Amino acid sequence: MLFLIPAISVYTLVLGTLSIVSSLFDRRGFFGHWCARTWSRLILVTTGVRVEVTGLEQLQPGRTYVFVSNHQSIYDIPILFHSLPFQLRIIAKASLGRFPILGWHLQRTGHMLVDRRRPDRARIFSWASRLTANGLCLIVFPEGTRSADGRVGGFKPG
Repeated sequence: MLFLIPAISVYTLVLGTLSIVSSLFDRRGFFGHWCARTWSRLILVTTGVRVEVTGLEQLQPGRTYVFVSNHQSIYDIPILFHSLPFQLRIIAKASLGRFPILGWHLQRTGHMLVDRRRPDRARIFSWASRLTANGLCLIVFPEGTRSADGRVGGFKPG
């Protein structure tokens, strides 16, 4: 598995850089989303993760959706970004904003960082309303973090 780290590092560096640079010109985050989808596909292919998606025929192109997912593994985000053919934005924990460049970039491309201890519900709902009004879809991980034991955890406030 260690031999995969260089390839994954290259994907992350190249696509991350492209996404960051594009965010200077594309505040909607559409190209950044393309980078995330491409990165996700490369991660899944490189690590040999096969995904079977059912039910996409129930979704209508051009509509907006709120996707609610459990958070069982580190593959959740790559699987969702690769599998769902929509412009997706995520509500993420505010602590991601402390990572240099990452937090700035997430917010710049339309994702929301939320302080789980003091969620600003009015701000969250206002952001989600603007997001869906602009034809973007939302991913919510109500557990707020990955599962330590594989079971669905309690939902976080906010």
